[in-house]
Amino acid sequence: AKLQLTGTLRLVCQRCNMPLDFELNRAVEFRFVGSEEELNALPIDDDEIDAVVGSRAMSVPDWVEDEAMLSLPLVPRHAGCLMPSGSSHTTDAVATPNPFAALSALRGGVGAGNGTANGNGDGNGK
Repeated sequence: AKLQLTGTLRLVCQRCNMPLDFELNRAVEFRFVGSEEELNALPIDDDEIDAVVGSRAMSVPDWVEDEAMLSLPLVPRHAGCLMPSGSSHTTDAVATPNPFAALSALRGGVGAGNGTANGNGDGNGK
């Protein structure tokens, strides 16, 4: 069996939060088998065709939905989309202060540069 999914899906750009039209075009070939035993007996060298255990209780709409979801981008974005101005997130590397710089200043040279508060190297302060 061959499943062909085509259409335009309305997504939300995760960078600017504006609508994004995603062109879905997915073609997948399947081989239906009647049982897990038949599935396990198939040669594993055929990567072009997926094998699916089919049954009368199989939900075709759910199967189609799963295939459509596999086609979606992990993080939908417009091509070349930039963050909106005034955004708190930036893509440029910004120098942030070291949160432990104040601790270094409080130590005031205690420990003679060996990384311990008591200077003996054991780090337990005794």
